[in-house]
Amino acid sequence: MIGLAAQTEPSRDAPREELAALATDDVAALYESWAGRWALIGETSLHGDAAGSFGCFYLDGGPWASSSLALLSQLGGREEPGSRRFRLVKGDGFNYDPPPRSCYAGILKLLPTQWLELASGRPHPRAMPSLREAPPPYDEALDRMAEFLVTAFRNIADDDKRLMVALSAGYHSRVLLAAAAKSGVAFETYTQTFPLMLLADRELPPRLSEEVGIRHSLYRPQAALASLSELLDVHSHGLFMDTDRRFFIHQQWTWSQPDDIFIRGRGFELGECFEWWRLPETPSIEAILTGFRAEQAPDYVKQSITEYLAWTAQHPLPGVDWRDRWYLDIRQGGWASNTEQSLSLAAGTSYAPANSARFYRHMLQLPLEKRRPRQHLVDLIDRLCPALNAFPFNPPDGPLRASARQLRMLSDVLRRSGPGAAAYQVSKALRRRLLRFAG
Repeated sequence: MIGLAAQTEPSRDAPREELAALATDDVAALYESWAGRWALIGETSLHGDAAGSFGCFYLDGGPWASSSLALLSQLGGREEPGSRRFRLVKGDGFNYDPPPRSCYAGILKLLPTQWLELASGRPHPRAMPSLREAPPPYDEALDRMAEFLVTAFRNIADDDKRLMVALSAGYHSRVLLAAAAKSGVAFETYTQTFPLMLLADRELPPRLSEEVGIRHSLYRPQAALASLSELLDVHSHGLFMDTDRRFFIHQQWTWSQPDDIFIRGRGFELGECFEWWRLPETPSIEAILTGFRAEQAPDYVKQSITEYLAWTAQHPLPGVDWRDRWYLDIRQGGWASNTEQSLSLAAGTSYAPANSARFYRHMLQLPLEKRRPRQHLVDLIDRLCPALNAFPFNPPDGPLRASARQLRMLSDVLRRSGPGAAAYQVSKALRRRLLRFAG
C-alpha cells in the first residue's frame, strides 16, 4: 500500500492489519470502508481509493503504471495535438483531460470505478458505490455518515503528526471541522488566501476555530517564484491549472512540514448534484460537449468521452444516476486527482475523510430534496457540533467588492487575449479603485 488510508468502521481493524489477515485475494470486500488517498498494489492488480485521488496512468496493453504522467510518458507515446492549449482554457468547464484517455496516445488513466490488471494493462469494473440495497432512513444514514467521519479522524490521529484542517466559509470544511471537534483529537485549522476571495472566507474561519477552541492560521500569498512554477509544470507534466497552483507558486505551502496531514473536503460535492446543470438526463456526447462549452475540444477529448459513455453503458452502477457517476469518474478521477498528485510536492500528506465508498453510498442514497440544497450537510453538523450552524455559510460580499471580482475576471480574459493589454491595465486600475472603496 502507498499513500494514507484509515478505517471508518469503528468495529474493524486498520487497513494494514486487515490486509495482513486476508486469506483470499478479494481485497475489494475490504476497502469499501477505507478513507483517504491511497493505492493498493498486488502481484497482479492495482486498486485505488474511492475517488481515484492517487491517480493511475497506465500503458494500454501493460505492464507499466504510474501516478506520474511525466514519468510514464518517457516510456513512449505521442502527445495529442492541441492538448496543452486545451488545458489552458479556463472557465468553459474543462481545463483538464477527461479520462479514460490522457493527452498521450497509448497512455490511459484508470477510472475510480475500475481496477487495473497489471500484466495486460486491462481495466476491470468494480461495483463501488453501486446502490444495490434499499436506502436506510434519512436520520439513520446521517448517523452512520457522522460516525464514519469521526472514526476516520480518530484513526488518523497520531501524536507525532499535526492534523491541519483546511477551513473556509463553506459547507464542506465546516463538516470536517465539526467532525474533528467531535472526535476529540488534537488538530489545527488553516486558510490560504488569494486576491478577491470572499471576505467571509477570510473572516469566518478564525471565528469558527475559536468556537471549538483551537488555533487557526492564515497564509497570505508571497512573491510568485518562477522556479516553483517550472517545478510544478515538470512534476505535473502541465496538467495542473487551478487555484491550488497559485498557492504553491506564491509560497503558501512553505509552512508545511513532512509529518503534517492536510485534511481537505474532497468528495462532498458528489452528494450535491454537482454539474448536473451541465449534463443531460440521458447521456450523449453532443449534449455533454455543449454543456461544457467544449465543442472545439481536441479529437482525443471527444474520443475519451465517447469511450467513457460506452464503458458505463457496458458496466452500469445500479441505482447511481449517470451524472453522479460522471462526477466521480471524470471530475474526481480527472481534475481532482491531478490536483492531489501535483500538491504532493508540498511537505506533508493530503487526506480526505469523506473519500470512502461506504460514505459515498450513504450520501448518494439521501433524498434529492436534501442533497441539492446541502441540507444533509447542515444536518450532519447538527449531529457533530451544532454550535457551528449558528454562523452563516458563504455569505456574499457587498456590491462594490462583487463588482471588483467581475472586473478581475474580465481583466484576466483581456490579458489572455493578447491585443487587450491596454484594456487590461484600465480594468486593473478600476478594480483597485473599487477595492479601496469596498475596503
